[in-house]
Amino acid sequence: MRKTEEQSNSNEIIGVRKDMEFLNRIVNKCQKRLQPCSKWSSRIRKIFSDTIGSGTPGLPEHCATAIYFSGLLIWLEIFFHIIMFHNLSLTLIYPILFSVSVGILLGIVCRSFSRHINRRILIAATVLICALFCAEVIYKNVFQTYFALFGVLTVASQALDFMSVVLSAMSKSLIPLLFLLAIPLLFAIKFFDHFITTEETEPGASLTALCQAVAVHLVMLLCLFIGGRGIYSPFDLYFNSPSVDNSVDTLGIMATTWLSGKNLLTGKTGAAVVAEETPAAYPRVSASLRRTEGTVSNTAKPACDTSPNILDIDFGKILSDAGNDRDVATLCEYIQNKSGTNKNLYTGMFQGYNLIWISAEGLDKYVITPEWTPTLYKMATEGFVFNNYFTPLWYGSTSGGEWANLTGTVPNNGSYVSMEKSGDLGLNMLFTAGRQSLRLGYTTTGWHNNDYAYYNRDKAFPNMGYDWHGTGQGYDPEVRKNTGKALWPQSDVRLIEQSFPAYFRSEPFMTYYMTVSGHVEYNFSGNAMCAKNKDRVDGLACSEKAKAYIACQMELDLAMQNLLQKLDATGLSERTLIVLAPDHVPYNDMDLIDELSGTPRDEINAYRNTLIIYSASMQQPVIVDKYCSSVDILPTVSNMMGWDYDSRMMVGQDIMSDAEQFIMFPGLSFITGRCIYNAKTKTAASFDGSAVDDEYLASMKKKAYNWYAISDLIYSTDFYKYVEPQIQ
Repeated sequence: MRKTEEQSNSNEIIGVRKDMEFLNRIVNKCQKRLQPCSKWSSRIRKIFSDTIGSGTPGLPEHCATAIYFSGLLIWLEIFFHIIMFHNLSLTLIYPILFSVSVGILLGIVCRSFSRHINRRILIAATVLICALFCAEVIYKNVFQTYFALFGVLTVASQALDFMSVVLSAMSKSLIPLLFLLAIPLLFAIKFFDHFITTEETEPGASLTALCQAVAVHLVMLLCLFIGGRGIYSPFDLYFNSPSVDNSVDTLGIMATTWLSGKNLLTGKTGAAVVAEETPAAYPRVSASLRRTEGTVSNTAKPACDTSPNILDIDFGKILSDAGNDRDVATLCEYIQNKSGTNKNLYTGMFQGYNLIWISAEGLDKYVITPEWTPTLYKMATEGFVFNNYFTPLWYGSTSGGEWANLTGTVPNNGSYVSMEKSGDLGLNMLFTAGRQSLRLGYTTTGWHNNDYAYYNRDKAFPNMGYDWHGTGQGYDPEVRKNTGKALWPQSDVRLIEQSFPAYFRSEPFMTYYMTVSGHVEYNFSGNAMCAKNKDRVDGLACSEKAKAYIACQMELDLAMQNLLQKLDATGLSERTLIVLAPDHVPYNDMDLIDELSGTPRDEINAYRNTLIIYSASMQQPVIVDKYCSSVDILPTVSNMMGWDYDSRMMVGQDIMSDAEQFIMFPGLSFITGRCIYNAKTKTAASFDGSAVDDEYLASMKKKAYNWYAISDLIYSTDFYKYVEPQIQ
């Protein structure tokens, strides 16, 4: 009976080998062309087989599976670092040690059951581990960031809606995927019978191996202290910081995955440490505001109150209500030490106005021209003109960009998707435009021309104060006549047509739109909006992809034209403020930015974008040269609308205030009023050509670090629920 089972297993392996024969031929051809490498490969193979081959005296057989998994993980981590980070730094000691401890544990698991089950576990574990590394490569190719496995599992099924994008990314990463998936699997299949035994091991041997795994892990933990405990140090990344990109770079994929799973089980994100910010010894550099000749607005005031935009909050009561929770205490201390941003000439400029707020899918500033998108161009040049606005690519792409636009805080950087978590937990979203408008008696609605429940928006947006609508609840999608299947993507023009009648008679109103016409992929075969406007771009002197991208953004422009016409026809133009900001740049096709801008963009300037704040009541534009980003939108609009809000309780700041300029990018790059710091190259360039002081850089790094920590703590503690009773 046992012999029959072994023969069956052997036949199964032979069958798999035949299926993979073509890949073996490819490897053999490569070996013939690289004779020196082939000779070394043969020597290593012989040494490996002689050392851990079945029955080798002096080495217990149960070590074979542990050595196999440790070797597999070390190979994957090292090769991943080579292809993704182009370096082999000393910090590789952390992923290597973690690989050994995990490899030993997997070796124990693969020797705990019957031979047949153990063998299947080993094969499944090999495939899943390789697939995880491949998925990181693909995700990075698409989203320009990495993911923490257990942080995105809840939204992973939604990736299936965009398989064409995933397949396109895979085609661009064939060589990395070959080394991270095909070669490890070929190796396992070819040498499985030679050196790996999956016979059930004795409990004593398993206990010994477990102690070895713990010992190796303890060594890794001790090594974390070598680099100190500063921000984004290995120690900080393991115990405190939720920065997935930095964690993958320094600690590796497997450690990042472990931390993600631990956070899921404990309900913590790790972002509980706030760096002590040392004030930089430099005066503030405030915004450069330029007005064209004439009056800025018929509501602008010649003199103004310049007191801080803060509320009278009893922080002692908050601590008492929170049961002296440590994280709440950390937040209270941090907020009280902030001065807040000051009121200014634009405070209350649009008080009492209707408000229409739009997150524009995939919009980039370089598509806004008088010829291609005349309505967007009109809005971008006749209202507030932000010459140095950036849209950082936050974790979660669309949901992360939306979150930054709407909350004035940065989304989590890896442990979970902020939008989804806020909906699941029913978090208090006190200062969102929807909530602030509701308190003033506004009619608040939100609209999306895609699935209304995507990213848990059906739960998250009611928390933000909106009567939420989308496909499946209030929006009727356009379908193809021949198949009855909904067009993808949907038209933003149709979104305006269906939604406007629902709110325009209910003044004052606050309406939010999440558009979808500009969604990837950009081609004329699978994107309905690109195809719809194809005739308008046929004559352009650019690539087919660029033409397709321009064509789908033309649909957004038509929607804005439709909206402005409706506001004008109903007499609402002069008392309605429109805020429009992209959720992100076209991250899946970053080469588009280079082509449309006419010059290569680096990892910071690639995220230059546009922010539109426009009202027909403005007689002349206001030119703003201040550096600003998506998290600054909510505090800026809150100030312009004259709302009572606390500027200390957002990380973004009112652009029109005299606050120091600051933009933070994922990964710790930043722009201030004095310099640009690129965390990838670890270089700082001042605007006046002078050297950037180390003390100043250290202060700004801590500020950037705290943006993540404070944003996370606000929602992990549901902090606003303690504040709201004091402002009723």
